[in-house]
Amino acid sequence: KMGLPINKLIVATNKNDILKRVINTGIYKPKEVLQTISPSMDIQIASNFERLIFYISSHDDQITLNKMEELKKNNEFKLNNEQMSIIRKDFISESLSEDETKNVMKEINKNYNIFVDPHTAVGIGVLDKLSIDGTNVILSTAHYGKFPETAKEATGKDPELPDEIKRTMEEKEKFDILPNDLNSIKKFIKERA
Repeated sequence: KMGLPINKLIVATNKNDILKRVINTGIYKPKEVLQTISPSMDIQIASNFERLIFYISSHDDQITLNKMEELKKNNEFKLNNEQMSIIRKDFISESLSEDETKNVMKEINKNYNIFVDPHTAVGIGVLDKLSIDGTNVILSTAHYGKFPETAKEATGKDPELPDEIKRTMEEKEKFDILPNDLNSIKKFIKERA
């Protein structure tokens, strides 16, 4: 929309495949969230999907509101043919299983001697699954160092963590617990600003 020559945006997801299902069927119906090795994809209510509804509804906020209310009331909503046509013009989607994700991590490590995080592995695996010709770009979303157990399980190797991540993992965690009260939060922030 802003001029970048992109043919399609590929929505890669794990077995929590709400986005794949809605892009392929037009039905937005959340299911139970399943815990996976790619936890940032463990969703059933996609936080930015509301923006897409607004876009595919000619920027009509009432249509967007109606869809969100329908979701709250019926735990699902359906997109019409015109809305689906707009989505399919810009998006395709596929999902990857846990085993497929681990296999991608293993193969990338074996073939290129690098580690990838499970989210990036989902993207790589989905692109391979779709077999799309042309130049393709995958945006890596996390560092493998955040998932050392998964990296070891997938590759059989202990990933060497960069010093910055090692330090972060070894540092004592510091946090404050505040009352669920706006004034307390404001006061806390002002005292530290």
